[in-house]
Amino acid sequence: MGVSQIKVGIAEPRTASQDSRDEILKAAMHLFANRGFHETSMSEVAREAQVSKALIFWHFKPRKSCSSRC
Repeated sequence: MGVSQIKVGIAEPRTASQDSRDEILKAAMHLFANRGFHETSMSEVAREAQVSKALIFWHFKPRKSCSSRC
């Protein structure tokens, strides 16, 4: 078995996409907990996560998709 076939214990490097998605989820959870789901706008989540609204909609199509992951 060659070295390239063994992947036990080796984590794949995180991508910028995964990092931005995690930041969005963290910001959404914080805002939803403090303000409530219905009182939180995507603009506020974007501002808190320091990303564009377009990036949020790229990761999470409808707003409920984001809340169901939090």
